[in-house]
Amino acid sequence: MTITISTASQLRLLARKHAHTAIATVFGILTSEKVAPNVRLSAAAMLMDRGFGRVPLMTPSEVAEAGLRITEIVNTIVDPKVNDGAPMLLNEAGAVDQLDAPDPVPASDDAISEEQ
Repeated sequence: MTITISTASQLRLLARKHAHTAIATVFGILTSEKVAPNVRLSAAAMLMDRGFGRVPLMTPSEVAEAGLRITEIVNTIVDPKVNDGAPMLLNEAGAVDQLDAPDPVPASDDAISEEQ
C-alpha cells in the first residue's frame, strides 16, 4: 500500500485519522513489561508531552532575569515494591517515610595530630 502525501494538510489529516491507533500503540509499549525500560520511559514522556504539553525550557539569561536560583537538590530513592509499584501522590496517606542519610563520620583529633 502506497500513500502519497503532497501537502501538510494531507499529512495532518492522515495523522489525525490514525491518532487513536498511534496512542494505543504508545500506551501498549508503556505498559508492556517485555519492552526495555528506556523505551517505556520514552513512551511515557511522549504521552505526557501530547497530553499536557512540553515543559518550556529557559535559557540561562532568562533564569537570571527571573531571579531563579537552585536552593536545594534532593535525591530520593523510591522502592518499587511499595504500593505494588503504583505511583503515589505527594502527601498521600500511607506514603513511605524517607530515610535520612547517615551522619558523616567526623575526623578525630588523633588522626589530625598524627598527620602533623
